[in-house]
Amino acid sequence: MIYATGISFYKNEGNKNLKSIVRIQLESTSDESWRLDEKVIKGWYEKEKIHDWLKSNKEKDFEIKIKISPYSQLEPVENNGVKYVRAVADETLVNNLLELKNYYES
Repeated sequence: MIYATGISFYKNEGNKNLKSIVRIQLESTSDESWRLDEKVIKGWYEKEKIHDWLKSNKEKDFEIKIKISPYSQLEPVENNGVKYVRAVADETLVNNLLELKNYYES
């Protein structure tokens, strides 16, 4: 399984929302067979790249989940030309992706 474990924003980002996420930290469990350029998926990836992976590999059962309960699955979204991802809606008030640990970029 591939899990999202953190999100990053630009340092002076005042409005933290799904579209303003810059990168997402991913980690794979030891039994995960998906690879990127023959490497285990682990590290920081741009949200647009993750969007494209999810969209182009949907039929192949490629999935990424949030590493907090209820372990929601990420889904690709595009709005006004902006590509991003979000956790599939559930009973929580805030999208679970935004509940991950926040990091900041210059």
